[in-house]
Amino acid sequence: MSTESNTIIVTDKETLNKIINDAVYRALEEISYQKKPPSDKDIGGIELAMEITGYAKSTIYNLVNSDKIPYIKKYGRLYFSREDLLSFLKSGKNVIKDNTNILK
Repeated sequence: MSTESNTIIVTDKETLNKIINDAVYRALEEISYQKKPPSDKDIGGIELAMEITGYAKSTIYNLVNSDKIPYIKKYGRLYFSREDLLSFLKSGKNVIKDNTNILK
């Protein structure tokens, strides 16, 4: 059972504004602490793409050339986002056909 009471507080506009601003500030501060700050490991070069996908360097270059893998190109260099690569891998679902009738 809750011990809270329904109390009405009378205050002026300035005080109410300060209470609301403080509450919003604390909430936003809490949210920002919950987010993981980006690290150097989140963006990388071809080595990161190879590590995450397990693909060979040449395969990754082919996928980049055909725009089939997420990448960032800045000043002529290739970069990859760990998050984007993981999403890319998760989105590709292989369809396994039921070939049991073929064997009969």
